[in-house]
Amino acid sequence: MSFNRATLIGNLGDDPALQVRPTGQAEVSFWVGTDEGFRSEIQHRFEWHRVVAVGKLAEACCQHLRKGELVCVEGELRSREPEGADDQSRHHCTVIFASRVQFLGVAPNAVFAAAGI
Repeated sequence: MSFNRATLIGNLGDDPALQVRPTGQAEVSFWVGTDEGFRSEIQHRFEWHRVVAVGKLAEACCQHLRKGELVCVEGELRSREPEGADDQSRHHCTVIFASRVQFLGVAPNAVFAAAGI
């Protein structure tokens, strides 16, 4: 048995970029920044995480999310090959494929789930 789940709370690094897949399904991607302080304030780690959402969730993210807002993202980790990658340079990146996004910077109770918005 295995389990693949990720939860992030952080700030958007950019406005979501809506794209339409060849199948006609909406897809949006955006960056979420998280930071973590350690025992001493001298040590501080900041990370950027790529988030992807599809369908109705993608449309809702595009309409409601803006750079700098605080969000909670839940989803699974997936590996992707960057678009335009050739056979000689296969650099995979890990993205969080969102199943739920909660907009903490707009309205704490505005929760959108992939199954039904």
